[in-house]
Amino acid sequence: DKPSARQNNESLLLAKSYSEDSAIESLRSFRTTLHFSLLDAKNNIILISGPGPNVGKSFVSANLAAVVADSGKKVLLIDADLRKGAIHKLLRVKRERGLSEIILNSISIKEATHSIPVANIDFIAPGRGTVKAHFRLSKEEIERVHLAAESGKAVYPEYPIEVLGEDGLVVARVLKTLYVRKKKPSM
Repeated sequence: DKPSARQNNESLLLAKSYSEDSAIESLRSFRTTLHFSLLDAKNNIILISGPGPNVGKSFVSANLAAVVADSGKKVLLIDADLRKGAIHKLLRVKRERGLSEIILNSISIKEATHSIPVANIDFIAPGRGTVKAHFRLSKEEIERVHLAAESGKAVYPEYPIEVLGEDGLVVARVLKTLYVRKKKPSM
């Protein structure tokens, strides 16, 4: 049994506490694949996402960042989950003064960036500022999407969304993409 990192004051990152773990070896293999995949890329940005909560996005993101940094690359890890971001807990930093404050223009990127020496990475937490976005579809739009998905093929409608700051002013404009597919009948 492995003692918890909190018990022995080690890093909460598996890549640092138990670097020979098979999960970390898998991330090293993934890092190598990424390296060759990104050779001709226009940028070196990686997005880790998943279909829902508790599927390991924070674990993979934080530990992959540490593994990439171990190869000599400079890494900036950004936890963009403004609602339930958790990477800051793994890295033992406060959630405050992060991405939401950058979006609201209340602090600079430099002010929001935490140096994480144990992992040799920089990190931006989700922050505490309140941003909100409203998303509603009319009955007519729901019907249009329903008809488009009738064939059983996936439909990806996009909708412009305005993100509002605490003062009600628009701080960002984004596209929300839905994945819609008619459920196949069970046999």
